Amino acid sequence: MATTNKPINIPPNTWVDIYAALIADGVSVSVGDQIIVQNNGNNSVQLTEADSEPDNSSGFNRLMPNNYAINAESNIGAWAKSGGGTNLQIEVLA
Repeated sequence: MATTNKPINIPPNTWVDIYAALIADGVSVSVGDQIIVQNNGNNSVQLTEADSEPDNSSGFNRLMPNNYAINAESNIGAWAKSGGGTNLQIEVLA
């Protein structure tokens, strides 16, 4: 069963390391743990798998408001960025 955590705020035009944000909130998670990401905000968000902050040439998947995505098991990292800012609800799969 997944563990639901408090939402992560994604400030406008700022890449956020999803795993680091979860750990900072006291969540027991490791990079590579599979997560469900739901966009609870009003703006779309860019999601990418990377071990360091992406740059403008990095590929990404766009997650629209009220939609969700599940990353691959054993991924190398997860980052999010939103032009207008948004909130993400993250669940860690166990």
